[in-house]
Amino acid sequence: MISNLPTKAGEMSSSDGQLSRSIVEATKAADATDGETAKTGSATGGHLAANVAPRALVVDDDMVALIVVKHMLETVGLQVTQAANVRAARLHLETEDFDIIIADYLMPDATGLDLLADSRGLPFVLLSGVIERGDQTDPRLSKVTAHLTKPVSTEELHSVIMTLLPPVPSAAI
Repeated sequence: MISNLPTKAGEMSSSDGQLSRSIVEATKAADATDGETAKTGSATGGHLAANVAPRALVVDDDMVALIVVKHMLETVGLQVTQAANVRAARLHLETEDFDIIIADYLMPDATGLDLLADSRGLPFVLLSGVIERGDQTDPRLSKVTAHLTKPVSTEELHSVIMTLLPPVPSAAI
């Protein structure tokens, strides 16, 4: 039942945790086979090349939001890696190449703006329900490529993605 899904990473029971570990292991196995696909680029960002789908890092502590945004991005041909917090996102950024980062603003361990410093100049989309009053004047907001308010529509997200990334090669879809 959808209503019983945990919405925050910390709300999982031990059986949910086992399921999550199984999903993570299956995702890693699938990623390992995808790793045979030729990539170009470096640890400084991006790997856009012919016949390679752009890669997005999506960061949100709301598990339902992660699933929904992942689906939205996959429908336009992006490969998606998910992180449930800023710490996990930073680990992905250390070891993987991405073409765009989409991050929630408010998370338990840090804000999406805190992740911006690690974005290596990649397009950075900030998703937020609300930005706290004091944070509205944060100078880092000017470095955000796009700011979308939750709940974001598929059309709105697709429009931003199409503006920030070159067309996805049809062979990559």
